[in-house]
Amino acid sequence: MNNLIEQLISVLEKELEMHGLLIGTANEMNEAVKSSSIEKIQAAARRYDCSITGIADLEEKRLAFSDAICHKTLGNCPHASLLRVIDSVPAAYKKTITDLRAKLKAEIDDLSKINYANQVLLTESLHSIQKTFEMIAASRSSHSGGYAKQGKKAEPRTTLTIVNTIA
Repeated sequence: MNNLIEQLISVLEKELEMHGLLIGTANEMNEAVKSSSIEKIQAAARRYDCSITGIADLEEKRLAFSDAICHKTLGNCPHASLLRVIDSVPAAYKKTITDLRAKLKAEIDDLSKINYANQVLLTESLHSIQKTFEMIAASRSSHSGGYAKQGKKAEPRTTLTIVNTIA
């Protein structure tokens, strides 16, 4: 049983480390969005996806070890939470697992805040892009032809200048 508990602790430590890396990547994503660097956004997104995959694998291991520990101490207990594991392990391990659980929860809270900020930034960026396209479309439709000063039919403009490059 002690071996299962030590393996669980190892998985929790790795999970905590991966969440730390994920927070760093989320902060990089935040800076990349603020600087409008597509290359940096793409690189951060790739690292973020890899980290998420690693955390998912560790989470599966954590659940397996938690279930095994609780099964040995409490009987059949599918998908045991860390609180239930803490209640079922010997006193020598309770503080370690409790501390790791608290740190992991704090990391997840921090990650959630950064992800929300990134979501807001990306939504605002997409909204700005959408408004730009709407302006282009409105500008094109207002120059769709008609009559010129001499009474001849004017051809619609095929090009559009958004930025005045002469000024």
